[in-house]
This record gives sequence, structure tokens and C-alpha cells, in this order.
Amino acid sequence: LLTMWVLGAGLCAHAANRWCDGLTNYEAALADVLAMYDAAARLGMRGGRHVVFVTDGHPTHGSATLARERRRACALGVCVHPVFIGDGAYPPVLATLAAETGGARFQALPDARRPGVRTLVDFGRDASARLRVAERRRRNARAHRS
Repeated sequence: LLTMWVLGAGLCAHAANRWCDGLTNYEAALADVLAMYDAAARLGMRGGRHVVFVTDGHPTHGSATLARERRRACALGVCVHPVFIGDGAYPPVLATLAAETGGARFQALPDARRPGVRTLVDFGRDASARLRVAERRRRNARAHRS
């Protein structure tokens, strides 16, 4: 609870300084939140490490592959759960991000029968990704104990 409160307070303060400019930069958003998890880990804070990453666009700025952020999330043991809002094609980079970090992925689609309502499609988690994440967490735990 303390971890979530500290991270939540920091996240709220950080979010207050954001604006909408019509551009989509997955890299900057993930780098910010992963920096918070990194800082919490350095302070010895433990707890669940999950990010719900909500976007309505494809990346227009920053890295289109998120290779560095995927590696960093895995090293920190952070599961990223992307939620794509829109009826277009699900961004492949988000599917890769979820699979490599052990996250579930979702898409919110407009519901033609009910204007203003979105239907959430749960793509679930890739079973092999869950096994890779579990093994990585075991290795990280062993490394921290030594």
C-alpha cells in the first residue's frame, strides 16, 4: 500500500504537468513510469509492479519499437498491460510489449449498438510469456539475495 501511495502521489503530480498536443510518444510515457519503479526499487520498496498503459494512437514520436523500455521493464520485473482505444489495427509494438513483459493486452472498441459505449476486448496473456516472466523474476530474486 505504501509503495502504491508514494508512486501514485508522484504519478499524479507528474500527470498534472502533462498536456495533449496530438502526438503519441510511447517511449516517453514508459520511460517516465519505469523511472519511478526504478527509484522505488532503489529505496527498497517492494510490491506489485504493473503498468496499465492506455493509448488511442500509434507512436508518432520517440521509439517505434520500445526495445530499451521493454528490456528495462523486464529487468525491473514490471508487467505492462496495454489498452488500445480505437477500432483500428492493434499496434504490433503494444502486443510485443505485453508479451515480453508478461502483461495482458486489451482493446476498447466502439459499440455501434450503444453510442458512447466501448467494448473491451481481452486478448489475455501469452502462456509462454508468463513462463518467461516467472523465470526472469526467479533469477532476479536470486540475484538480489546474493
